[in-house]
Order: sequence, then C-alpha cells, then structure tokens
Amino acid sequence: MGLLDLFKKKTASETDLKSITYKRYWLDTMSTILIPTDWEVTNTDRFLAKSPDDRANLTVMSSEEPLKGAITKEFFERLKGEFFKEYEKDGFTALDETVANERYISKTFRAYDEVEYHFTCARKMDDRALITEIILRHKDPYSIEIRELVDKIGMSIQYVADFTRQFAQRLVTKNPNIQVRNTKGLEIEWMLKSEPGQLITSFLDNAYAEYMHRSDFYLSEIIEKYASSILETIPKKPKPQPEKPKPQPEKPKEAPKKEEPKKEEPVIITTPPPAAPPKTEEKPAAKQEPIIPPAPAKEEVKKEEKPVQEPAAKVETPAAKPQEKELEVIKAPQPIPEPEPAPVVEQPAAEAWDEDEAVIEGALVVKKEEIFPLVRTTAFIEDLKKDIPDLIYENINSELGVIYLVRNEKVSLTQGDLKSLRLDMLALKSLAVSNLINQIEVGVEEEGNRYTIVADGKFEASFLVVSELWSKDNIPVEGTITVGVPANNVLLITGSAHPADMNWIRHRVAQAYVESNIPISDKLFEVKGNSLIPLDI
Repeated sequence: MGLLDLFKKKTASETDLKSITYKRYWLDTMSTILIPTDWEVTNTDRFLAKSPDDRANLTVMSSEEPLKGAITKEFFERLKGEFFKEYEKDGFTALDETVANERYISKTFRAYDEVEYHFTCARKMDDRALITEIILRHKDPYSIEIRELVDKIGMSIQYVADFTRQFAQRLVTKNPNIQVRNTKGLEIEWMLKSEPGQLITSFLDNAYAEYMHRSDFYLSEIIEKYASSILETIPKKPKPQPEKPKPQPEKPKEAPKKEEPKKEEPVIITTPPPAAPPKTEEKPAAKQEPIIPPAPAKEEVKKEEKPVQEPAAKVETPAAKPQEKELEVIKAPQPIPEPEPAPVVEQPAAEAWDEDEAVIEGALVVKKEEIFPLVRTTAFIEDLKKDIPDLIYENINSELGVIYLVRNEKVSLTQGDLKSLRLDMLALKSLAVSNLINQIEVGVEEEGNRYTIVADGKFEASFLVVSELWSKDNIPVEGTITVGVPANNVLLITGSAHPADMNWIRHRVAQAYVESNIPISDKLFEVKGNSLIPLDI
C-alpha cells in the first residue's frame, strides 16, 4: 500500500470534526479562546457555548490561586486528582484514563444521560496561577473525536501577556537600540537607549484584534507587521522634544530687559538724596552749587573710596559667587545624563527584560513531537535569516526551501536548538516528517489524473518534503509527476501526458497564488528522481 492510498483511507474514515472552522473569543480580560464558528456563544458571569443541534454544551470557568514555583504535572494532579476520585465515588463513571502533563489535565465521565469531557489548564502570572476549567457536556456516547475537540479548544487558550511579550521581543530583535521597560496587558512601555528618559507607550489593540480574526498560524506575521509600523515612527518622536527647551530661554531674556532700567532708575535717584539734605539745610546753596559742592563732593567721594572699596569688594565677591553658581547650574545637567543610563536605565531595564526572556524561553520549550517542516520560498527564507542568522533551513530547489517550526509556538528552529535537542540535520528532517505524517490529518481529493492534498489548512505544502510520497507507485499519473504549490494550504498533483490536466493545474495554481494570504509559488514543478525541478508556466 502506498502513502497516497493511506491518505485515501484516512479520508474515508475521518469525521466532520476535520472540517470545523473556529473563531476566537474573549474569555476574560486576560485571555482568549477558539470556539467552533457555528456554535452560539454567551459570556456573562460564565463563558458558555453550545452546538447548533444543542447536543453539546460547553462551560468555561476561570479562577486564581497563589502559586509558589512552576506549573508542573504534579500541580495539576494536586489540583484535580482528588476531585476526579470524588467524582467517581459520587457515581460518575470514568470513561478514559486521566491525562496529566505540565500543560493540562483531562478526563471523561459518564454523568446520568450525558458524557462530561473535563479539561483544566493553567498559566503562571507573577505569584499566582490563572486556572481555566472546561467542561463539555454531550448527549452522544463517548467519542475520541469529541475528546480531541475539547482538548483542542482548551489548548487554543491564548494569554494577552504572552502576545505582548512576544511583540516586545520582536521590537528588540529588530532594533537593538530599543529597551522595553514594562509590559501590561496590550501596552508596551519602551525607550531608545540613545534617548534615555524619553519613555514611549505603544498600544497593541489593533494588532491583537487582527490576530483574533485570523488563524494562529499568522501570529508571527501580524507581530512582524505591527512591529515594523511602530519602528517607522522612531525618527519622528525625538525631534520635537529638543525643540521645546529652545523657545523657553527667550522668555526670561525679555523679562530682565524691562526690569533692568527700572532697577537702575531707583539707584540713580537714591544717590542724590544724601547730597540733597545738606543743600536744603544751607538754602543759599544755589550759589555754591556751581563752585563749592562739586569740590567737596569729589573729595568726599575720594576719601570715601577707600572705605567704599572694601564693601565694593564684598559686593563684587558675592556677585562673582552667584556667577560661579550659575556656571555650576549650567554644568550640573551635563553630568546628570551620564550616570542615568548606567545605574538607572540600563540595569533595571536589563533585569526586567531578563525576566521577560526567561518567561518567553520557558514558554518556548522545544519538544521533539512539536517539530514540523514548513515549506516557503527561498526569498522568504533569506529575509528570515537576516533576523535569525543561525536559522536551520534546507533548499529544495532554487525556488523553494524548508524551515523547521515548533508547531504550537510558531517559532523557527535555530542551530542552538539543534544542539540542545542533540540532533543532526538528517535526524531532524526524519523527526519532522514523522510528526507531519502521524499528527496531521490528511486526505486526497481525486479526479481522474488530478489530485489535491487536503490537510489542516496549514501544512499541505509541507508534504513536499515527504520523499516516500513522490513516486509513480504512490501517484499513478500518466506522464511526469507535475506539482503545484501556490500557497501554504494548497498542494496540487497531476501528470504531464494530457494537456487538459496541465491546463487544470496551471489555472488552479494561478488562482490560488493570487487569492492566498500566504502565497508560495506561481510556478509548476516536475518530479525527476529525488529532485523537484521548476518549470515555466
């Protein structure tokens, strides 16, 4: 049996769950959740959802409790283990084994005339655990497909804090001059290291709103888009700030000019009064004014100059001191920015950012079962390498390449990850292909000599790297196997023998390439041995 026949078998046995589409809803102020699009959702004191036929009713409850340490498998066993045991004692029948790991705990019970699917997950936030409990009550008998549906809904819970931290990390990666000072909800407070003290707040409401209306697969692209738009505003913000202090000194300059003549006038007026009183006593001083008063006045001034010099010196010294103080005031702001970036800005920011990185690194633990291959254009990969120099990738041909993705986190693997996983490239590719085949539901739509690979809407193009697939034993087409991969979720196959089939694949490729949100290639490729050769359409 060929691999294509295996795909056909899966298609015949798959349920309607594969065709379910989802919509993201606010669960509370801190998290969101995916619910089937055709379900009715209400969110009052509790989050409730029900299927169109009313046979399935979903309840989601949130709570908090103090937490010391990390969230582990033992944490969930303590949280729900005793409850599950008591549930069985109360007469509810367990229909499967308890599943517990570091992410969630789940179990299924028969309760009266319905089946209850339980799922509990948690997220550490500071010194507390945010706990989310899901119960799906279904009137049909136990079904592994419904169990998987509940698990998928539970694992779809996203926390706003994680989105904001990933966004902040992207900003710093794209511009090392940025220093993130704080994250709260959908707000980021950041500054430029070259402009210390100028704190900027960015709001991510629009970015998260777009993420909620698109699939999780687009998370990294949305973050990239909005991070780039924020960085484009950087040159505009520092310029108006230095212009503000320039008009300020002009105002005090005008004020002293008006006050100075007023101060000089009373000083001139105060000097004649001491000479005036002796003149008023002599009354006939009118004759002496031209001759006598000026001479003694000059002599008195000369005689008084000696004692006056001492106070004059005293007056000059305090006058000089304020000038020195003014110089000190001018010099004072110069050393102030020098200590600020070192002890005040860089150290606390680095400490806070280390914590964020530790959280992010903890959330991005690479597990071997979550590694998948992702086919993209070589141009896309080259752009990605600018941001991730040690990116792991392989070229399929001049047009296409493959990177390796941590599925749940949408993060590309690097050489450092490869070393920590203790894998070489051959082992990595084998592992990723195995995960793809075993974990992704896939089928084939067949129409004569034409085939369409149908998977989960994300990894169709990734089946190009499954070498066992691309042989005449698995794909019995007439002529050379011809492949089209216009988008991430479209993979078309036909044979080159019949012009009608070639026209079909050309038309489908051109249409899907234009309509796709993640276009890959508008070319056709032919399989020759172990190679995929680009063709001109």
